[in-house]
Formats: sequence, structure tokens, C-alpha cells
Amino acid sequence: MGTYQHAVQTQVNPVDGAMSLLSATILNCAKEYISRQERLSHPAGTFDNAKRFSLAEKYPCCDDIRFPSRRFPYPEMTHGRSLQHVAHEFGVAQHLKIIRQATNRLKKHGLADAETFLRSPRVMRQLLEADLSV
Repeated sequence: MGTYQHAVQTQVNPVDGAMSLLSATILNCAKEYISRQERLSHPAGTFDNAKRFSLAEKYPCCDDIRFPSRRFPYPEMTHGRSLQHVAHEFGVAQHLKIIRQATNRLKKHGLADAETFLRSPRVMRQLLEADLSV
């Protein structure tokens, strides 16, 4: 019936190489999550004739989601707006704690504070340790 695509451009360009590619990806993930929570963008997927929504791409986080029915047509839509699913889409699911902290800073204080947070030595160390343990 209908298909949703991302409606809002949420890309962040690294300024003068100060942000690593991973930090920029985490910031993009946080911005997309906020955008989905505020209904400015939607998870990619389709509606069938009974107006049930199905996600276009499924990840391991989607395994325990209820199958859409006529009575409950949007469990996949709701899950597609979750931080866990958005992090899987961006390929940074192992950094959920840092993404959540960046999201909170982005909401409360703005982009500059979130970028400063992601450039901090503590966060950079956590990102490196998480990548090395994978």
C-alpha cells in the first residue's frame, strides 16, 4: 500500500577532521533517533492491505517483536523508532550507552555540547575499548 522512506536529512559533516568517523556516525544515529521519536522521519517499511506495517530491514534486535495483526498493526513501526533498532541501522549497536548519552546532550544542550562530549578523552577511550573487544 504505502512505503516510508527517511524524510529528514540528518547527516553531520566532521569539522576539520576533529571528529572521528565513528563519532560522526554516533551523532548521526542520535539525530535520526530524535527525528523518529518526534515523528519527523519514519522507519523504512511498507503497509499491507490491512494497514499493518512491516519493516523493510530486520536486524537481530527485531527477533522478539510481535508480528503485526489487524488488532495491533504497528509493533514493528514502534520498534523501528527505538534506539536499539536505529543503532543497528547505523551499525553502532555496541555503543548504545554512548549513543543514549549523546542523545540526551543533543536534546538538552544542542549540537555543540554533543560534539564536545563525543570528542572527550573518556568517550574516545570507551569507543576504542569497545571496538577492540569485538
